[in-house]
Amino acid sequence: LAEDLKKMLEIQRAIHVVTAELEKTARDGKAYGRPEQIKLAKAATDQRALAGSVTGAIEKLAEEDAEVFSWALKGAQEDMVQIAARLEQSKADAFSLRMQGEVEATLEKLIEALKEEAKKPKKGGGGGGGGGGKKKPLVPPAAQLKFLRKLQAEVHEKTQVVDKARYADSDYERLTPAEREQVDRLSQEQGRVAGITKQWADKLSKGNP
Repeated sequence: LAEDLKKMLEIQRAIHVVTAELEKTARDGKAYGRPEQIKLAKAATDQRALAGSVTGAIEKLAEEDAEVFSWALKGAQEDMVQIAARLEQSKADAFSLRMQGEVEATLEKLIEALKEEAKKPKKGGGGGGGGGGKKKPLVPPAAQLKFLRKLQAEVHEKTQVVDKARYADSDYERLTPAEREQVDRLSQEQGRVAGITKQWADKLSKGNP
């Protein structure tokens, strides 16, 4: 599964590179010519195809009782779909680049967490007979909660940075459209992460992961 995620990350990074080139062209005040339009269309198609390819990994994680990881990857998939839609609207802009960076960061964190679990010694050998033994989860509940706490801290840090910029401006209405999108997105993300962190912590405290 980690290898599958690595391949997805490579594809996402390649799309990000193309998006950055297109964003620079627009920022330099240059109109898109035929070559740029072809690049943009391909980037949008590739981004949407990548979003579709993630479904199998999401289902695999859910089957392996890695519910938190499945949730995180589902969020990344939703972002990919939104990025594809933005590229289809010729929005190869700073906000699209930021979203792509966040998708890459999520994939990187998932890959690293899976690698960490793979390195840990397997407890309890033997395929004891008679069934009845519950299948060991791909990622233990405590490790998933640790992942969530880290994610929550990162979202909080990003929110503080944006809040400082917003209060320096003192007026939400004076922010650029891209800055407003970022503020709104971070607010939603903070709520989502806080919600599932509480839900998972409650499950663990009740001994029902």
